[in-house]
Amino acid sequence: MTYYWDTTLETGNADIDGQHKELFVSLNELIMAHKAGMTEKEFYKGLDFLIKYALSHFSAEEKLMEECNFPELIQHKKCHEGLGKKVKELNEQFNADGYSDAIVAKTIKTLEDWLKNHIKNDDFKIAYHIKSQNYKPK
Repeated sequence: MTYYWDTTLETGNADIDGQHKELFVSLNELIMAHKAGMTEKEFYKGLDFLIKYALSHFSAEEKLMEECNFPELIQHKKCHEGLGKKVKELNEQFNADGYSDAIVAKTIKTLEDWLKNHIKNDDFKIAYHIKSQNYKPK
């Protein structure tokens, strides 16, 4: 299964939306590579890229929140940290149980669910705040 970006995920901020789209592209590449029979090493490489990109995105998003005085910055950072905890748990499961279709599917589903929920429930608040303040990113 692949996951597609659609207009229900748009925050209205071009930078944030562009980064979110790239996260979906990376997630889909990981899914397609897994379906094509990639090796464990290839999966870890793809997952590592996706995680590093997400962390880079979080950093950019947090900088934007600081610049526009977003009132829920601390709570939002905690949401970002929540993904880090989930990834750590999945990594521990990989180490304990080994590489398998089941753990790959669980990882992909976890990332996809988290990303969609985070955009719709948390990132929309940033976009609304930016619009309401007529803030123009630097």
